[in-house]
Amino acid sequence: MPEMPAQDPWPALQAIKKAERTIRKHGRVGTRTLRLAPYWMDIVRLLLIYGYAKRLQPARISAVRRQMSARIFDPYIEQKKRAAQRKRRERSIMKRVRR
Repeated sequence: MPEMPAQDPWPALQAIKKAERTIRKHGRVGTRTLRLAPYWMDIVRLLLIYGYAKRLQPARISAVRRQMSARIFDPYIEQKKRAAQRKRRERSIMKRVRR
């Protein structure tokens, strides 16, 4: 993981908590309005990716992945994207079988 910024982390952590609540409630957050260092923005993006994976939205996972500043998270992100794709296909198949 990249090195944490040297400045006081508490304001960033408060912003991340607020972003998490917004993601849980609305499924997204306006990352452009957050004034956070790249390190902290990646954490918010990981929360978005987790939410998109739960809602089976692999295209959105890919879009967020392109915004990440650290490539170290790529294996995790790829795993979430593939799992969302697989579950989405399975759900689609089950819908067709039920008809």
